Amino acid sequence: MLAHLHYNIHKIWYFRSVFYLLFMKKFYFLLVAALLLAGFLNQANAQSPDEIVVKRKSIGDAYFISGRKLSKEELMYVLDSHPEAKQELRLGARNKMPAAILSNAGGFLVGYQIGSLIGGGEVNGTMVVIGGGLAALSLPFSVAIKKRELRAISLYNAGLVQTAKPSYELRLGYASNGMSLKVTF
Repeated sequence: MLAHLHYNIHKIWYFRSVFYLLFMKKFYFLLVAALLLAGFLNQANAQSPDEIVVKRKSIGDAYFISGRKLSKEELMYVLDSHPEAKQELRLGARNKMPAAILSNAGGFLVGYQIGSLIGGGEVNGTMVVIGGGLAALSLPFSVAIKKRELRAISLYNAGLVQTAKPSYELRLGYASNGMSLKVTF
């Protein structure tokens, strides 16, 4: 009986080692191959050198291209080279004048009353409310300008992506002899 048990344990050990040789080595090979391929494909999809990156700051946004910070004028110059982005900038520019007039008038009315308060004069509450209302009315125009600007940057970057990045499809599945990894370009 003990010999029979020893034979069964030896048989289980043998099947376990065969399983390891047949399945686990293939599994580890495919896992390493998949990780290497994913790293390669990720590198291929990295940011293109001319892509504009927007970093949100507490006061406004910062724009970078190839790691270099762009001024507003440089950003507009870069975006002018793309026809769809240029059109978005034109549509956004329509809102600049109303936003500037309303925000400056509202800021002046509120600021004048604050200056009067600091100087010891009397504050006209109606002017403060009117100034605040004018400043509040300028917000939708400012938001529309920012939205159009970000959409122009997105269109510019999308144009770069179409020309720079290859299309591919990665599938991991089962085959008749184990696992399969299929990459289609």
